[in-house]
Amino acid sequence: MHRSFLIAIILLVGVVSHANAITILSTDFDGRTVAGSTASNLTWVTNGVSDPGALTADTNPDGLFDTAHAQDRFAVDRNLHNEGTWSVDIDLAVGASAINLNTVQLDAFIFNNAGDLQGVGRQLSMTVDLRDAGLNFITGTTIEDIYIHDEPGLAQPKTFAFGVPAALSANTNYVIRVTAFGQGPGNNSGIDNLIVDGDIVVNPVPEPATAGLAILGIAGVALRRKRC
Repeated sequence: MHRSFLIAIILLVGVVSHANAITILSTDFDGRTVAGSTASNLTWVTNGVSDPGALTADTNPDGLFDTAHAQDRFAVDRNLHNEGTWSVDIDLAVGASAINLNTVQLDAFIFNNAGDLQGVGRQLSMTVDLRDAGLNFITGTTIEDIYIHDEPGLAQPKTFAFGVPAALSANTNYVIRVTAFGQGPGNNSGIDNLIVDGDIVVNPVPEPATAGLAILGIAGVALRRKRC
């Protein structure tokens, strides 16, 4: 009976939660089409979440650049110094399994007012945060001065990972908000190669009382078989 009971516990532990670290959501913006402030025809890689669809920046009436340098990028026609910040919300609809969110990685670009890549450094800061369906802030990270104003030999893009650690409940909607801001001199900005990574919780850990009942149940079956 003792051996059967031990096997029962091992079997139960074998189904207790574990997580798989993967890309939850990503897009490279390749082939995107632009209409006003909206980028459509995006190809999303999804794991454990739904396809967010098109993305719209809060830039009206400025919109998105569709110049040669802005192709296959989410490039916002908004001068951060003169016209203020811009942001874009990315829907994160979690499926049947909970997710432990880790980071959001992206490439950051700066553009001049003609929609061409800047050849000199400009001030750009970005915030990436997680919000609930009501757009209430949960967690986020800000990285300041991505491109230093007096930086010589400007090289673009710059890739950054923003920490957004959070436990996302199954069958629940969230929003990832990317915000760009800067104090000058004037410049525009954009992003590319957006990657959201995290861990998909495969089997949630049972409540202590539930786990205890399961062990007793399996042990009872083992004892009954021994007596037969």
